[in-house]
Amino acid sequence: MATIAERSDHEGKPTWQAKIRKVGFPAQSRTFPTKKEAEQWAHAVEEAMRKGNFRSTKLAAAVTMKELFETYRDKVSPNKQGGDIESIRLNVLIESELAKYSPINLTKSVIAHWRDQRLKEVSGSTVNRELNLIGHVIEKGRAEWGIELIENPVHAIERPKSAPHRERRLRPGEEERLMQSAKQTRGGYMRQIIILALETAMRQAELVNLKWEYVDIKRRRIQLVMSKDYHIKNGQNRVIPLSNVACQVLADLGAENHVKGRVFPELTTEAVKRAFIRTTERAAIEDLHFHDLRHEATSRLFEKGLTIAEVKSITGHRTLSSLERYVHVSAAEKLAAKLN
Repeated sequence: MATIAERSDHEGKPTWQAKIRKVGFPAQSRTFPTKKEAEQWAHAVEEAMRKGNFRSTKLAAAVTMKELFETYRDKVSPNKQGGDIESIRLNVLIESELAKYSPINLTKSVIAHWRDQRLKEVSGSTVNRELNLIGHVIEKGRAEWGIELIENPVHAIERPKSAPHRERRLRPGEEERLMQSAKQTRGGYMRQIIILALETAMRQAELVNLKWEYVDIKRRRIQLVMSKDYHIKNGQNRVIPLSNVACQVLADLGAENHVKGRVFPELTTEAVKRAFIRTTERAAIEDLHFHDLRHEATSRLFEKGLTIAEVKSITGHRTLSSLERYVHVSAAEKLAAKLN
């Protein structure tokens, strides 16, 4: 039978320690912020002992989440598409309060408190992505690293609502001002990337890492191919038709003189992100993100009369349903025109 005792932490706040001593099993103890959580844990452990499913949580109490985050970053993320972005998120978690906890003390109450504090800093969508990652790290620990936990606390908490899809499009005069401001970017690459984004609906990372091997000016297309060093968000190869404007930009960049290598050598997504912010500030354009150019480009494809399946083949959206909002907006504009 478990014993539940009230204690105080280093700040003098009340905590509850559950202890279990059962013949044939190592002694178990764990501290919780509430008596209810201590009782629930004790009941689950005793039930596992009774059914023969008990596993020692000694390792889960000995390591920290910081160690798990670092191990996942160094051993798992490098083998995943988009692992570089995941590593950035893990570095944020390594510096967070969660990193100080051992897996066994990372209760749902701790996770919920972190969630609420994090929501004061970033959007619900970002918090959900981080929660997904924390959950993956814990599951990896449970499956392969000997971290014995009765449950994954991430699965036990309520998730924040993700922010609604942004519907920001370029307003009258903004494209001209944006292009004029982009000319002042060092190296001149910002204007070229903006034009290609608007003409192809490619994502920022896809443009930054674009290779000449994928560009075929004669056939007027870019053929994106997933590889170890080239990431496509949804993991699907796709062919992007090139407009006259896009072909001219690529020709100006030296398409005829290059066979291999990156179209924008040594450029990084972070550099483009910061350069775009400076570009919009110079142009006095508010609340415009680089990813909004993809939304603008996708909207323009529908305005040109392309079907939802044709647009999907160009943009690489995962499902047809993810493009339905564009169709609804386009249909509403056509209905408005009929009303007049």
